[in-house]
Amino acid sequence: MLTEHELFHIGGQKPFSCFVCGTRFSQLLAVQSHHHFHTKENPFRCTSCGKTFKHSIDLKEHQHTHTGQKPFTCSVCGKQFPWSSQLLTHQQVHTVERLFTCSVCGMEFTQSSHLQRHQRIHK
Repeated sequence: MLTEHELFHIGGQKPFSCFVCGTRFSQLLAVQSHHHFHTKENPFRCTSCGKTFKHSIDLKEHQHTHTGQKPFTCSVCGKQFPWSSQLLTHQQVHTVERLFTCSVCGMEFTQSSHLQRHQRIHK
């Protein structure tokens, strides 16, 4: 019998399905994680503040809030971030066209929210 790992790599088979919605998965762990979506469970709890999370990776990243760690580093400029999502947003600075320009000073931004925040300095 093929192992769960082998099934994932051979033909993209998805032998595991969610008993609530029928969505199919290649790994049993993925089904178990997906099930939290239906139950609204947050089984992973931060021991520092009590906040709960659906996924262990979310708890791990949250804990950087308490430790001050910034393990996600931009490969272009070396700037560090506590969360992977912040790094992904930051990387747009190096790759995405800056479509939002300040009408007062001409500074350019990749996101409208960044422009709006910047414009407060002119008031």
